[in-house]
Amino acid sequence: MSSTYYIALTVMTLLDMNLEKLREELGGKFKLATVFYVANETLSAIWDLHIRGYVHRDIKPTNFCLGVGTMASKVFLIDFGETVKKGKKIKYSTPDAYSLPYWSIESHKRGPAKERADIESWFYMILDMCVHSLLKEY
Repeated sequence: MSSTYYIALTVMTLLDMNLEKLREELGGKFKLATVFYVANETLSAIWDLHIRGYVHRDIKPTNFCLGVGTMASKVFLIDFGETVKKGKKIKYSTPDAYSLPYWSIESHKRGPAKERADIESWFYMILDMCVHSLLKEY
């Protein structure tokens, strides 16, 4: 008797370190020009997810990684464990200590998944990078 099995696989590109690890290696700060570059790259990655109808729900520096080799200047969004279709009412788990500072107000209220919550989390992430850059410069 013959059986057929179907297995879902996800194949991802090999990636380098995440943005938080990179910031640590650079003494805890990015140059302001780097923050602006990172802001553009990360927002583009989030946008790519949103136009496909999904909300990430866990935007933070450790969920963005640099590419390798010829893709080293590209920033990739990773960790889709909390990702859901937009508008879906979800059950929230308790955030880890590293995710909490980047949570949107809507997430704290346990609201439905919306793109604007990802953008708000992105804003907090970029603001954190800017503040660290400016504090270390002056």
